[in-house]
Amino acid sequence: MKAALPATIVLGVALGSGLCLAGEEATVRIRHVLEPSRGIPEGIKALAILDAGVSHENDALRTETDWSILAANCVQHLLQQAVAAYGVELQIVDRRHTAAVLEEHDLAAAGLIPDQTAGAAARLLEVQGLILAEIHVRIGQRRESRPAIDLGGLLDELGRDKRKPRGGRGKAPRSAEVLKEHVTVQTVFHLFDAKTSRNWVTYAKLHRYADKPGLKDFIGGLLPGEDDDPRDQIIEQAVQRGAREFVGMLVPLEVEYEVTVKSSGHDACEEGVRALRAAMYDQAITQFKQALADDAEDDRAAYAAGVAAEAAGRYEPALGFYRQACRIDDDARYLEAARRLEEIRERIRK
Repeated sequence: MKAALPATIVLGVALGSGLCLAGEEATVRIRHVLEPSRGIPEGIKALAILDAGVSHENDALRTETDWSILAANCVQHLLQQAVAAYGVELQIVDRRHTAAVLEEHDLAAAGLIPDQTAGAAARLLEVQGLILAEIHVRIGQRRESRPAIDLGGLLDELGRDKRKPRGGRGKAPRSAEVLKEHVTVQTVFHLFDAKTSRNWVTYAKLHRYADKPGLKDFIGGLLPGEDDDPRDQIIEQAVQRGAREFVGMLVPLEVEYEVTVKSSGHDACEEGVRALRAAMYDQAITQFKQALADDAEDDRAAYAAGVAAEAAGRYEPALGFYRQACRIDDDARYLEAARRLEEIRERIRK
């Protein structure tokens, strides 16, 4: 098995490409509409979405943004999209109206569920269901020692006459202390029966990050700008992902993946990438198969064949190609593609 190449992940689900000496590459956008994994409970015709606030385990490192508000706004936006695009019969109470009603009647979202005031809020809002969004953030720091480059010593060594013996004992290696930060975000969403406070659906997931990933907004207009603190960008990503996964439990949801593939340099693989770039998926698959017939270890051809098959709506062959690429090389891109398609293939709207 080959050594894994570094992967760049965009949107939490978009896949980057490793270094390649071959010239041909193609970027493909793959779109799916996923059927809900649970659906809206029977009898719920109208929903209100509430934010329950944010908890921080370390006040010294707390962020100023109320991420539960962003989470609730994301849920509202995605539900409204489903109503407009897929004919979901559901009324979503605008959050500005919800906030105004709660404020007018001195009701707070935090602690509302399962308190008896939930029923009062539901009657005021004229809804059968309440969605509650809560976010828990933990930001920790630890000091690590890492070898430091002695630039002066390196230059001395490069300029030393190798014919002369090195005098004295070698210097002890230098080290530098760095402060490493890690962020853990728990996104929690509940769908309650507004009258009985029965919990119909709960989504809870931990998102852990040790380094800043490549990030990109995928819900336009709801998020802060690109120049924000890296911690805020990381939390945004976790909040968005949690909101999307929760909404995908209830209503149809469109997902999009941007995938870049590069040729292995094999002639057939080069032709396949060109065909893929032109959205000629069947021709691309034929060429990638030829490349694999000539070189069974061509992991890039296997992965590209999976991309072409998935873009063409041929999900079982696509999964087979992704798994083949994984057997050749444990590249994180291949593993993620196989895992992702395995998870969603039964939910993809035909």
